[in-house]
Amino acid sequence: MTSENGLYDISASDRELLVELKNNPDGPHRPDVMRLLSRLLWTPIEGRIVLVCTRPHTEWRLGRLSGRRNEPMEVLEGPVFTDRRDAVWAAIAQRWQAVTGSLPSL
Repeated sequence: MTSENGLYDISASDRELLVELKNNPDGPHRPDVMRLLSRLLWTPIEGRIVLVCTRPHTEWRLGRLSGRRNEPMEVLEGPVFTDRRDAVWAAIAQRWQAVTGSLPSL
């Protein structure tokens, strides 16, 4: 089902797909998981949560894009991740919250 903006509407049943996404963030993914992931990736540029690599291959943090050209992103206070998969999951969880209004509970 799509909303008036043409994007897929996340439903309560999509929570089940988060488990698969958390356990295997790099894929490959089934089509329904890809649909959910694509929706989470299509968030407005302004305020979009992204990964910031602070030490190559060893350390990541979350950042927030400003959405304005030539304006730097904000590196968020919070955890420093030493496992990229954990960092990816944190970004997915934040994007889920931005789209649905609640944090995923697994």
